[in-house]
Amino acid sequence: TALTSILGQPPMIDPLNNFIMNSRQTKIVAVSASDIDGDVGLEIALSGFSDETSPATVNLTGSTLEIMAINGRSGLFTIQVTARDTDSNTVTESFQVEVLDEIEPNGSVTLDKDVTENLYANEFAIHDSTGKHISTSQYDGWQTLAVEAVDGVNTVLWEYTPTGRLHYWRTDASWNWQSSIGKHFDGSTEYYDAEIDFEIDINQDGIIGKPITTDLQDFPPEVLPGTSVVNLPVGYETSGLTWHQGLEKIFSVSDEGVVSMMNRDGTELVHWNIGGDFEAITVADHTSNFVYIGVENPDSVIEFDVSSGQITRTFSLTDWMTGPSNLGLEALTFVPDATHPEGGVFYAGLQSTGEVFRFGLSIKSSST
Repeated sequence: TALTSILGQPPMIDPLNNFIMNSRQTKIVAVSASDIDGDVGLEIALSGFSDETSPATVNLTGSTLEIMAINGRSGLFTIQVTARDTDSNTVTESFQVEVLDEIEPNGSVTLDKDVTENLYANEFAIHDSTGKHISTSQYDGWQTLAVEAVDGVNTVLWEYTPTGRLHYWRTDASWNWQSSIGKHFDGSTEYYDAEIDFEIDINQDGIIGKPITTDLQDFPPEVLPGTSVVNLPVGYETSGLTWHQGLEKIFSVSDEGVVSMMNRDGTELVHWNIGGDFEAITVADHTSNFVYIGVENPDSVIEFDVSSGQITRTFSLTDWMTGPSNLGLEALTFVPDATHPEGGVFYAGLQSTGEVFRFGLSIKSSST
């Protein structure tokens, strides 16, 4: 009788907890199952979809579940895990998984929502000052635009849609409200900074950050005597100038990511809008078609081919010089040296400390 009782007992599965995940994640779940009278095998089944199809793939290998979100899908579903012993006794443990719906994917943190319209930063619930989990309809007239870690602080970006006013929440590491700041409108520096920090085009003008228009700036007469050789677009913040002797061209960069080329009298002006925080430009080889651009964040040097209008390679300097987002590389020049294998060395200035660094970049010895 005792043997019959033991043989008739079903296996056991430790409880499995419900969880949420965002659309970029893969979750690994260990299933612990045992049986008093022998080996146990595991089986899985999926059910209870809130949408027509599963928002994730589920694979069982041994006693490990791999749950991988499917791009573009979201919703709830149930995973049933069944343990079966050698006598066909079974036990089933179920748990629920929700793949969040991605609202705003740019940057390092995604803004997501669940099936009840509650909001998340990645898979972390966002809570207001009262501890309430906020939703897409939290405040009348307000829209949650994005979430991001800005200068190391978890931040929620809001817009009051009737006026376009921007507002910030600062939160703790778990996305619980800590403080509220900001009253910024389109056209202000703070507004454009928000577009850059959160990597979104809030005003939908086709540009993230301060726009560069085709309107010409008037040259101020009070700086004369002097000669204006060219009128650059409004919003063009000239960060560096250099002369290319071989091409007989002046090159300039704007810290909004624009490279420009012109004759010495300002004619035949050409712009390449390639994007980036440009602070300096120099020429290493006046017989080549290359110019070298200093990037403030991340601190680096771009090799740019003016014959194709393409970036050919990027040299990262962040292992040696790194400043805060607006205090990084601020100056760059090339000093020729016929005895050096690269034809000379680059000197780069770091704004945050005032230090000058010297780099021998592989511009001649390597093509990569």
